[in-house]
Amino acid sequence: MNMGYKNRLSVIKDGQKYLDARKIKSFYNVIDGLSMEEGVNALIKATGFGKLTPNIVLMGYKTDWVQCRRQCVESYFNIL
Repeated sequence: MNMGYKNRLSVIKDGQKYLDARKIKSFYNVIDGLSMEEGVNALIKATGFGKLTPNIVLMGYKTDWVQCRRQCVESYFNIL
């Protein structure tokens, strides 16, 4: 699902407000319209500020790997 420009700005603003309210120093970015694997790849490439670039990606543990489709498990491991 692709979101419009105004909606994207609103989501980014809300996300940054959330981080600021909790005094979390971080960059907030929105990636949409991609598969999980493509989204993680795009997010890693899209973030960074000057010489400051991320070297850590936090992901949740896939708890439904036994029940989900093989393609989902392969995508998860490709991300790792």
